[in-house]
Amino acid sequence: MGIQRTDHDVVVLGAGFGGLGMGAQLKRAGIENFAIFDKGPGLGGVWRDNSYPGAACDTEAHLYCYSFFSAPAGQPDVRGP
Repeated sequence: MGIQRTDHDVVVLGAGFGGLGMGAQLKRAGIENFAIFDKGPGLGGVWRDNSYPGAACDTEAHLYCYSFFSAPAGQPDVRGP
């Protein structure tokens, strides 16, 4: 079995908050030939790898909001399992 080579214009390392944000910005810029890789089994980075029992945020967390994307009016936020 040989190794299949795939060429990309851009490769993003890390599928956490920053990597997914980069992917969104690449799409907005019209760049479609990119790949996002992560050493873990899926998306999410540290939010996937760690749990924070009892942690809560009672104010808006602008640091973890993309300024270029917001949920459409009337749509709930996307929540993980």
